[in-house]
Amino acid sequence: MARQIVDPLSKVAFAMSCLGGRARSWAYGRRLADPTCFSTYESFRNELKLVFELPKNEFRSRAEFFDLQQDTQDVHAYAQRARYLVSNVVTKPIDETTKVVTFVKGLKDGPVKTYLFREYPSTLEAAITLAMQEEFSLRQAKLHVNVPLPPEPAVEVVDEVEDDVDDEESGLSSSVGKLGRVGQVVRQQRLPVVDFEAKHVPRSQLEARLATGAIVKTEKRVIRAPFSYKHRVFVEELLVLDLDDKFDMVLGMPWLARHDPTIDWEKRMVGEDTLSAKTKKERFEEQSWDSLKSSPYYEILREHTDVLPDEIHVDLPQDKGIQHEIDLVLGSKYCVTRQWPLPREQVKAIDDFFDIRRKAGQVRESKSPHSAPTFCVRKPQDADTSKDVIIDSMSKSTIYSALDLRDGFYQILMRESDIPLTAVSTPSGMLWEWLVMPQGLKNAPATFNRCVTHLLRSVRDFAPSYFDDVYVDSRAVNEKTDVDMHKEHLRELLMRKHKLYANLKKCIFGASEIPVLGCLVGKNGVRPDPEKVRVINEWPTPNGKELRQFLGLATYLCKYVDNYAGKIRPLSQLLKKEAAW
Repeated sequence: MARQIVDPLSKVAFAMSCLGGRARSWAYGRRLADPTCFSTYESFRNELKLVFELPKNEFRSRAEFFDLQQDTQDVHAYAQRARYLVSNVVTKPIDETTKVVTFVKGLKDGPVKTYLFREYPSTLEAAITLAMQEEFSLRQAKLHVNVPLPPEPAVEVVDEVEDDVDDEESGLSSSVGKLGRVGQVVRQQRLPVVDFEAKHVPRSQLEARLATGAIVKTEKRVIRAPFSYKHRVFVEELLVLDLDDKFDMVLGMPWLARHDPTIDWEKRMVGEDTLSAKTKKERFEEQSWDSLKSSPYYEILREHTDVLPDEIHVDLPQDKGIQHEIDLVLGSKYCVTRQWPLPREQVKAIDDFFDIRRKAGQVRESKSPHSAPTFCVRKPQDADTSKDVIIDSMSKSTIYSALDLRDGFYQILMRESDIPLTAVSTPSGMLWEWLVMPQGLKNAPATFNRCVTHLLRSVRDFAPSYFDDVYVDSRAVNEKTDVDMHKEHLRELLMRKHKLYANLKKCIFGASEIPVLGCLVGKNGVRPDPEKVRVINEWPTPNGKELRQFLGLATYLCKYVDNYAGKIRPLSQLLKKEAAW
């Protein structure tokens, strides 16, 4: 139909109707500004090419051709790229000899490159033809060669363990916090191998030196087996050897280099820190006076049992010099919010809570015109926001303790004139007002933090605090050891003067590493809390298909990532056939 159009203006109109996107907007905008701009079809085409056709940079094409490498491409794709780059160099064409040498030099080392150097073609097209013919011949030869498979190696039968085996009784994960010799996992029970597959390897004699120094001669046999170690599941290729009965497995240097576990080189021991391997719940359940008897700080702590009580004697606290104040905006009226219905168990919990506080004198019945509803929330267990100042102040220390203050908010009095403003209603119809600072007020955390900082100002050099967490760090000074200094610091901190109490179950005393504001701080520096990154560490290794899916999603978001190509390169390299995962 387009060929039947003779009139130049009709040709231009038809061509404009076929445009889209930015080109369409440009063409109609140009015509609207100047109706005579496209007098002929040739002028329209030239202007369109001038605006939208990418300029051909001959210098760049020439440089890219001279640096061209085949890498992982096949010969066909490599040849097509070479043809394209050469065709862009028009002003000063590349001579044929240079084309051939550059093309052959860029081929990857192998029989194709060797064959072309031997034949030495005179033109680029001749070189491409010979390279593609040689690659095709090699591919066909591989398809028709019968290679005898080596005999299947004898593999020892490994007993299968039921899936419901208890990790605490049968897995290597039961050794959390325990240490074994470097390169060895010492256990008396059988290794929980769920399944394995034999890997075809040539039969050959192998000499292996064991950790005991003995040299064992055996046939090379390899199995691929999963096993559990310190709450993690590994799938490794294992060499089958005749070991002593007390060893289930030897984790040698390749495994140590790949997973980089914590190693005490002085004691020649490998393992994970007991504190970091346990969850918060496990630490809270295990902490007690009996568990502290072997601690060098036990006597000091026993002297201050009233500061570390199992239960706090609930009463009205003394004035600590800081009271919580509520300042209303000028012209504010009474604040009354209706109490909404709650589940029966929450209603009982609220009534019991206020009954205890009433007996302690911390609340009283109210006739205030203000009223706010009461409801229950779960106490968050997450760590506080990281504060670099506190972490920096604990550097270069070697012994650490952490104390958790109990009922800290209820140790601060309310300003007398602001007590009516704290009135709260309960589902039972009672109206209470607080004599101490309750939880839930907007500035209550700031008041509490200011109070603790004020009361502990004399020990802030070695006992920084953040809300209800107090940290003690010590190092050796002069002729005193770090343990002696830590005892002095604990004795100074556990003062009775201000009636602050700590929760023994949530305290840590004399550790080489403690959790601080979402990370672990110790004598070796700062590292992330394993409990928080456990999901990432246990993330199963993706296969090739899953990696391609991830890279596809990442490519979609590449415009939002600085230096995307450099960051994604290590993952892209894994898609190569020879890449090791």
